[in-house]
Amino acid sequence: MSSEEIAEIFKRVGMPGGYPRFETVLGVVADMYGVQGLGYVLSDLLAATPNDLHDFFARHVAKGGRHVTANIDKAIERSLESLGFGDASDRILHFHGAAEDVAELAGLGITLANIENGFDESVAAAMSEVMARADVDSVVIMGYSGLDYFDVDPYLRSDRGRAAFKNKSVLWVLHDHTSPELRREDEYRNPAIVAMRSAGADVTVVRGATRRVANRLANKWWRGPVPESSPAGVASAVSSAAIEPFVPTGPYSRESATIELLARLGWCGRMMELLKSNPGLADRRTYLQFADSAWDAGEYHIAERMWRAAYSGQTNDERIQRAERVAACQWIRGRYRQAMSGLLVLADAIDRLPEDEVSLPARLKVADTLVRLLEQMRRLPDVRRYVTSEVRERARDLLPSPVQMRGEALDLRRRVEVSRAKLEADSEEQEELNEKVSMEHASSSSMTRMLTYRQGWLRAAQDRRMSRMLAGERVDDEAWRKEYREVALRLRAIGARGNAARVFMLPRATEVWPLRAPLEMFRMRVRYTFYHRIRMAAHIVVSDLEFRRRLATTKRRGG
Repeated sequence: MSSEEIAEIFKRVGMPGGYPRFETVLGVVADMYGVQGLGYVLSDLLAATPNDLHDFFARHVAKGGRHVTANIDKAIERSLESLGFGDASDRILHFHGAAEDVAELAGLGITLANIENGFDESVAAAMSEVMARADVDSVVIMGYSGLDYFDVDPYLRSDRGRAAFKNKSVLWVLHDHTSPELRREDEYRNPAIVAMRSAGADVTVVRGATRRVANRLANKWWRGPVPESSPAGVASAVSSAAIEPFVPTGPYSRESATIELLARLGWCGRMMELLKSNPGLADRRTYLQFADSAWDAGEYHIAERMWRAAYSGQTNDERIQRAERVAACQWIRGRYRQAMSGLLVLADAIDRLPEDEVSLPARLKVADTLVRLLEQMRRLPDVRRYVTSEVRERARDLLPSPVQMRGEALDLRRRVEVSRAKLEADSEEQEELNEKVSMEHASSSSMTRMLTYRQGWLRAAQDRRMSRMLAGERVDDEAWRKEYREVALRLRAIGARGNAARVFMLPRATEVWPLRAPLEMFRMRVRYTFYHRIRMAAHIVVSDLEFRRRLATTKRRGG
């Protein structure tokens, strides 16, 4: 797998940034090889020698300026030392932390797990202490992508961040070494810029070589341009173990790391290619990754086999997780009643067992799958009667509370929130949540999850649109057709045939694919029962015809 292949699939799917998020990749390194692997990958930063721009920033700090950076190296601090300015590090804020030694890397904001919950209180307070000072009226941003969705963006939208940037003058420099002159980019925006402007900041965006801006500022501040070369810098005293060639050893090989990265990127098609070309890659370390990929690809028989192998133990927790995944495979193939019966048995078992024998993820999986099953069953006339208020209440009781979810991974917390919205049948809340979670997964570089929640957003948005149209309201009824097509194409591009098949089940799909939507239930290479194919094809046609009939009645009454 080459970087060019990853860039191409990211482009086809429309992922932000064009490449996987660095924190996602480093998360794989950290989980596979620990801090020693991180030290090897980041050794050039730990041992970085200051360059001329570091010297420029150091001079700015030495003259009383403040510096806020996402970088984890201490090159500016070393430049202060080499230029004889002494220690002014108290005016430099590394909001993702900084390190000079391998051992310091583990706690930095360089992995998704360390940044997904946003800034902790101390970092947010330090940011405001710098930005909200009365003597800070201008901010220059250089060499920064503005793609810190999980921490910087929420800070800027918070009351504290808005107060910090109120009435500030901001110059944002988009680096482009090919541009002969600096030019304004008045139409350019990213979430950070939008948040700053919303707070009352005057943000000017220019594109060009960063050095041109630095030279102008240097001429103004100390009447001389940034030197083309730096004086001999101060090298970091990094332990030699961090920069020696690193050879993966132990239980995790390079192949395992590649599988883990592909799984986190949600490239299920490539995962299935690997598995079918080399079945031996599936073992106790990779069963779960291959199972999830097979599910997205519509290879449900493979997914069930892998999940059974992954949860092959005899503890109560593993038995519950194994049975839940078997029920999920029954549901997705159309065996709704068997799946619901199995999940309700598991819910009773969870209630009877001591809390320490059932993990929170196991409880959440049972609840989440039950909620999704009930949501689909209530749409189908032949099984709708089984979705009683008692069953819905049972699912609601099974969902972990916000207090129980405190401290859990962001993805798990969002699944609980989305499930609660589904139970309430609140299409507006579902629309907002699915859009938010889709953006979170896009920002973490998970293609399949981003598109899956995008599908959920399209369904919820369509349900709201249809309700408003039937109420006689005038709504924008055009853009969604293009969005349906785009999601279907992108899911196929990554090999997510199972998820792509469900696009044809979205409300009003026959208006996009008049014949193809129902026929796709019989054409697609997904392991559905034959009765389920007939049921879904009929539902697609009948539900869309019923909507058109009701809409025509509404228009006649309104006309």
